[in-house]
This record gives sequence, structure tokens and C-alpha cells, in this order.
Amino acid sequence: FPSHDIVLGNLNTSGEAGGTVFVDAEISITTGAIDSSGTVGNGGNVTLDPIGDVQVDSINAQGGADGVGGTVDVTAGQFFRATGSFIDQNGTNAGVSTAGGLGGGPITINHGGGSLNVPFIVGDPSVNGTLAEITDGTTSFGSNATFFGPAIISSLGVITLDTNAPTDPDFAYPIPKLNFEDTLQSSD
Repeated sequence: FPSHDIVLGNLNTSGEAGGTVFVDAEISITTGAIDSSGTVGNGGNVTLDPIGDVQVDSINAQGGADGVGGTVDVTAGQFFRATGSFIDQNGTNAGVSTAGGLGGGPITINHGGGSLNVPFIVGDPSVNGTLAEITDGTTSFGSNATFFGPAIISSLGVITLDTNAPTDPDFAYPIPKLNFEDTLQSSD
């Protein structure tokens, strides 16, 4: 049942198949590391939903060799912070990972920074962001990515809950949604 402020230590539902983590708070959620990973099968889903801030150490919802990563769905009415990291199965220093042997799970982080003109920064969890990468095992939001408005690529989304967030290219760095058929190329 919902509580005003929830403060927990590490949450571990990992196993051969990961278990579900669902935390609903009226005001805020603070936890240590969340691990819903599956060692063989699918990773467990993680849902965090307060009207205020969410702060975690990290979220590990990876699937095992014969599974897919779990779904991570965060709806922070204000700010989201992942202040720690871990090395995922692909060797990525991750704050949030849903990588899996058969594919990654979707990650959606909804936050209220847009209405306060506070960006979401991958690489800086001091106010609104993560210390390390957000990855589904194939696609990542890497360090130093800064988003004032929504950013969606493949199954990853960092979305401001304020529809009036800046869209001027001088202030926002949204990433367009790509189809799986699209390819990313670097210019040499």
C-alpha cells in the first residue's frame, strides 16, 4: 500500500528468473541498489512511482543467457537520481541496465524536471540524472548526455512530465526515435 515517504535499503528479487519490484509512495522513494536480475531466465520488472523524488543506488533488471531484461518504469513527479553503478553483463558501467541474453527490456524514466527547467544528466546524479549509463544492452544513453526535453531512442526513454519543456535546440538535446531497421553510423 502507498506510504508518504519510503526509505529502504537494497532490494533484491534476483534468482534464476528475476522477481518483480513495485514501490508506490505518496511523496518519495529512496532505496539502495535494486536487483531484479535473472541468472538464467528473464529479469524482473521494476516500477517506482511517487509524486516526488526517486533516489536509488542503481537498477539491475538484466535477463540471463536464456532470458530478456525486465521492464523498468519510473514515474518521479519531480527528480530521479541513480547515484551508483555496476558493471553489467556487456561490461558497461551502468546506473540502469536491462540487458539480456535474448534482448533487453524497455526503460522509461519519467521526471518532472522540465517544469523547473532542470535537465536530466547522464553522468551527474546530484539533482536529476544518473552517475552511469542507462542501457538495454544494445542501446545506451552514455555519460554527459543532457536532456531538457524528452529523449527516446529504441526502447529507452527519458521523458519530462511537463509538456511545456524547452524545445529550442540551444536548450534541449532530444534524441529522435529510431526504428530497429535504422542504423547508427559514426562519421570518420
